[in-house]
Amino acid sequence: MVRKQREKAEVGDAVAMYNLGQYYFHGINGVKEDRSEAARWFQRSADRGDEDGLSLLGYCFLLGLGVKEDNGRGLAYLMEGATLGSEYGCYLVGDAFAAGYYSLPVDAKQAAKWYRKMPRCKSMSSSEEARRKATSWLRDQASASHCEYVVFDSEAGRVVSPADRVTHTTGPVPF
Repeated sequence: MVRKQREKAEVGDAVAMYNLGQYYFHGINGVKEDRSEAARWFQRSADRGDEDGLSLLGYCFLLGLGVKEDNGRGLAYLMEGATLGSEYGCYLVGDAFAAGYYSLPVDAKQAAKWYRKMPRCKSMSSSEEARRKATSWLRDQASASHCEYVVFDSEAGRVVSPADRVTHTTGPVPF
């Protein structure tokens, strides 16, 4: 698996570069964890405009994982990745605005905007845990302001409200 991804990456496949970055970042698929090497692969992927590569490179800069911590560069990469359609990037931007991370102000409207963008992303790269957290935050905000929230039912392939009473086997995704 690693060899095949490396071959694809060497001929310019941005997704394969991102995948190699993930292997090094998490130390999976027989690859030893190496955050510096992960950041190099994310950078190569980002240089080719891959939304997930941009988002993960931003994350690395924000936390100083394999690169020198730099909030400005991190936010720039992260925002570009989210804007291009990285679901995980949208989650991270939403989370940053929800909690005021990385010197951003706490801004519920911005957090909601990014969390709601998640189900419309080109790359559905978030974990179920991230989707649940975003949905929970949106639900809590709606409850606090007496508004209704909606979720994306992946099985039904449509947006539903709680009144539809759909059972979600994979968990709701914020919209």
